[in-house]
Amino acid sequence: MMALGSSGSGKTVLSKVVVEEIVRAGIPALCLDPQGDLCSLALAALDLDEPDPAERERHAAALAAHGIDLASARAFTERCDVVIFTPASSRGVALGADPLAAVVAGHADLSEIDDELWTRAAATVAALLGFASDDDDGEGFIAVLDTILRELADAGRPPTSVRALTDHLDSLDDAGLQPYARFWELKKLRQAVRKLARLEVGPRRKLFDSGVPLDIDLLLGLGPHGATPPGKTRVAIIHLNSLHQQEDKEFLVGAIAERLYAWMLAHPRPDPQVLFYLDEIAPYMPPVRKPQCKDSLQLLFKQARKYGVCCLMATQNPGDVDYRAMAQFGTWALGRLMTRQDLKKVEPTVKSLAPTACDAIMAELPRLEPGQFVLLSPDHFSEPTSLQTRWLYTRHETLDEGAIEALADQRWRGRFAELLKAASSKPEPAKPEPEPEPEPEPEPKPEPGSKPAAKPGPDPKPKPNSKPKPKPKPKPKAEPTPSPSPELPTPQEPPKPDKAATAAIEREAQLTTLRTHGPLDVKRFAELLEVSETTARRALKLLSKAGLVGDFKDGRASTYWALDTGTRPDLAMPDTVLVAAPVIGQDQAAVLGQGRLRSSMLGLGPAAETLVNVSLIHKLLWRVDFEERIASGLFGRLVGPGYEDRLGSVYLHPQRLTTSTWNPNRGLRFSERPAEHASDVHDLDGVVRFNRMPPAGLRFDEQEWLTRRPEADVAATFAARWGARATTISPCFVPLWKLLIRRHEPAGMRVVILDSIAGHDVDWDATS
Repeated sequence: MMALGSSGSGKTVLSKVVVEEIVRAGIPALCLDPQGDLCSLALAALDLDEPDPAERERHAAALAAHGIDLASARAFTERCDVVIFTPASSRGVALGADPLAAVVAGHADLSEIDDELWTRAAATVAALLGFASDDDDGEGFIAVLDTILRELADAGRPPTSVRALTDHLDSLDDAGLQPYARFWELKKLRQAVRKLARLEVGPRRKLFDSGVPLDIDLLLGLGPHGATPPGKTRVAIIHLNSLHQQEDKEFLVGAIAERLYAWMLAHPRPDPQVLFYLDEIAPYMPPVRKPQCKDSLQLLFKQARKYGVCCLMATQNPGDVDYRAMAQFGTWALGRLMTRQDLKKVEPTVKSLAPTACDAIMAELPRLEPGQFVLLSPDHFSEPTSLQTRWLYTRHETLDEGAIEALADQRWRGRFAELLKAASSKPEPAKPEPEPEPEPEPEPKPEPGSKPAAKPGPDPKPKPNSKPKPKPKPKPKAEPTPSPSPELPTPQEPPKPDKAATAAIEREAQLTTLRTHGPLDVKRFAELLEVSETTARRALKLLSKAGLVGDFKDGRASTYWALDTGTRPDLAMPDTVLVAAPVIGQDQAAVLGQGRLRSSMLGLGPAAETLVNVSLIHKLLWRVDFEERIASGLFGRLVGPGYEDRLGSVYLHPQRLTTSTWNPNRGLRFSERPAEHASDVHDLDGVVRFNRMPPAGLRFDEQEWLTRRPEADVAATFAARWGARATTISPCFVPLWKLLIRRHEPAGMRVVILDSIAGHDVDWDATS
């Protein structure tokens, strides 16, 4: 079921009513809550534990006033078992989500794990580090991980956690990594391994090695741990707001979808056995962008029905959801929709499900009141049906982390204490066994005819000329230690330094040195820290392994810099460069990209292409700031000095040195001399805003930077073209939108480049 409606239409209340009815039918629910609205399912409107009879009576009267049958509300409260799980947080029931542990879980014979599960696990791990599956680096890293996971599985030792995979990758030297160089550059692979190791540090670590395991039986109250009490039905709510990064939320949603998919394959049933509910699906199933969870959700939506898994999704922005995902849903609840884009997005579905009533429904949607819906469900209703949402059996409010923690202390800590303790406890390092004392060597037997060796006995008397050994002086008796006076505190031993804290301080000092004085070679780094070169080299190696510094060859010596400065000294770039701010955003670029798709049958048939990805790239220009003297007209010569001084800027192609121009109707173009005077060129000045930014955050062609024409050529070309005086020559970057489009027949890909100002097509190397 897909519940659609703008903010305030009541779609979340409708979805919570569906959860309540599912529970009344004895079917458990797994709910993903991105905002805290679903957590209040734990708060029954009719509190059976309320000690005050007058308060209980007030609650009952309020429900009755809204048409709720009190017997049904009481039966729901008695049957419902809500548990709130908080990933990477102990506010509720802490939940861990290691993607590799999810693959091996439930497989007694690890050789039977499907290869597809390893491939998806590889994509999940790559996405955790920010690699997209539809760019070169992402594809390369996924290929390496996929190959390694399969090799380890075939060898009978598949990694059961991200930490185990990290340890394996870290143990490989360059020779061990060489076989994977055909997929990806070894330097980039080493950097990715360092990023992978950092998943075990900081708040994200809790997502992998703390909390109860991500197990569907456990979540649904069907397993032996934290099981649902007899006669009750579990509602498991995953509170996504305990995660602070969107990438982590996308990872967790994908991991849950993966586990649920594997679970339903192992537990097929023809009738409904579980409800999977994701509120506000738009960020996890966008039409163009491909978050890590998108493929997993798409696969689940496509096949869940056959295995008895019901899916319920809700969103207030249907235009922001991939239509291929929405097409899998057979029941639609349409609430109030106001924007033209949202109405246009749902119109094809309405037309396919209710062709004769489409116009009437589309006209009705903007006029619906909160709680009113049009229900389209051809499997159950031959015609569109009006639906009025009933009042909830539970409260409808947003719970913060404090309220969730109070509920956890009251209801769930004891039930899951054993699992949480097992998850948080780490095995202590094994103590070394004491070395056995060496056995005494056997005495050698005397040879025939030799005298037997003297047996040890009392010391012989000293010879006259020998000095007697001094007898040890008797130790003086220890005097009793006087008790300390009440005025003076007992001296305490100074606390031992914390090795981890000391190492962190040293690391920060090293990074500060690189930030302040870098880039540095080993010798200069050692001088600034006042340590030996060996110590400095070891420190730089550790910082590089942790992914905190970069290095490059400057002659024969290696030079290092702090990556968090955002600079690119390896390319000899300035610390900051001028970057134009885009005028149109990614969503607008995606809409423009949809309009660039080609259709079959002379444009009359369905689209023959699909928009796969929209990404921001940056292109290099030489910016020339200048002073120019222009002769005045006749009137100007009569009343003034006869000339006019002008200041301005022009932008030149980095290799061809042609001049960039801007036309609102044609976009960006390049020409040799578009105007008689440089100050008359219509370009980016006044059209976009330039900001100074570190270059490391830009996505640009490094080869284009390395092959740019030198400043002397730029100055000479500018002077020859206009005769003006260049005052400053500096690199700058302009953003463009890169659209990746897949052709269906014949299969292939093509790229379209749009400017980020008005969305015109750009041929960067063309001259107008």
